[in-house]
Amino acid sequence: MYLLPRLEKMAFVASLTLTLFVIDSFRLLAYWSLDVLHPRHVLLSLLCSPLMLLGGWLGKRLNGRLSARGFVTALSLLIAATGLALLLS
Repeated sequence: MYLLPRLEKMAFVASLTLTLFVIDSFRLLAYWSLDVLHPRHVLLSLLCSPLMLLGGWLGKRLNGRLSARGFVTALSLLIAATGLALLLS
């Protein structure tokens, strides 16, 4: 998140997306090798795919409408709200 003020909006989203993709790929391989991943998990992931695509489409539209300052503010508020939710749980 330290790169947030230094990168353009699209570059930040692209680098975060790539980072999460790599991390999740290794996590998927680890779960598979430990035999923790079951067919019902794969089915649930496939069922959630339309929601993920919708979220990506909405995020791209919102990213195009926000100014650079608005983007940083919105993301900072989201990070703060997530931290607060974790503290309260």
